[in-house]
Amino acid sequence: MISNENWHSTRPSTLGSDINAVDIPGASEHAYRLEAKDGARSGKALHLRLSEIGNRSFRVIVVGGAETGVEAAGEIKAAWPSMEVTIVTRGRCGNFKGPRVERAVRTQLTRLGVKLIDGETIAEVRPSEIITANGRSITCDMCVWSTGLHSSPIARKAGIATDERGRIMVDANLRSLTHQQILAVGDAARPIAPTGAQYRQSAFAALVSGAYAADVILAQKTGRRIRPFSFSTFGQGVAVGRGGVGFFSYPDDMQRWFIVQGRAAHYIRNFFVWLVCYVLKVERRLPGIFFWLGSRRVSWRQANDAVDLAHSVRGLGAAGAD
Repeated sequence: MISNENWHSTRPSTLGSDINAVDIPGASEHAYRLEAKDGARSGKALHLRLSEIGNRSFRVIVVGGAETGVEAAGEIKAAWPSMEVTIVTRGRCGNFKGPRVERAVRTQLTRLGVKLIDGETIAEVRPSEIITANGRSITCDMCVWSTGLHSSPIARKAGIATDERGRIMVDANLRSLTHQQILAVGDAARPIAPTGAQYRQSAFAALVSGAYAADVILAQKTGRRIRPFSFSTFGQGVAVGRGGVGFFSYPDDMQRWFIVQGRAAHYIRNFFVWLVCYVLKVERRLPGIFFWLGSRRVSWRQANDAVDLAHSVRGLGAAGAD
């Protein structure tokens, strides 16, 4: 999030996102969260605890069947094969990019020995079991919570309009709908206007939105008109233990063409993770060098119609448009 009244200097604030474990009784106290923080239930504490147990018999339940849950379950099972690892999810495990990706992900997980329990909503987490909404008890020695991302509550507490996850609702220039001097990017942003590809919480969305926000600040200083924010995606990879699932997603973040599985997909996924990190480092040293495809996919008419609708529905007052 970047705030400035006159745009001649900037004051950035990193909000990021956290695993939402506070809404489920017992989750905060008994479940580990995959977060880069310190604490008794942090990702670091999870790794230390699993390392202490080693290859002894141990039952681990991972809650959440999207990308994070799949990667967590696969990594645990690959590193400690004797552990019994189960994914429990409200929908179907792997159902985040269509039926072909789902089948590939589930095949990789079952080959690895990960058990799958679909269609169960967690109602409570206890020290040695989880309780589902229909009263089912599933015993475990450890629960790993990997579902329900939400943003920092700072924006909402400051009176900035946010969605139910705490993300700042922004217009086509990534400016807050209620506080036009504030720009929000990455996990802190919830674009109201179309963005070309689906805007979801990811490193790539953070990269392109951050670069766009810098362009907005420079354009404001020079009086230059800038196009609405939009982008295209290229592909996605999900690690499953030492294997994985990879696929093209150009331009709309949906699976296209063919799917790569196994070790090849794992290497491809790791390469693109490295590439995103490398681009961030280069951009820091040479600001403005990064560019992305799909930056002309949304027109001002489309953007303004979406923002006007949001203002009328939510009663946020008059919208400012470029």
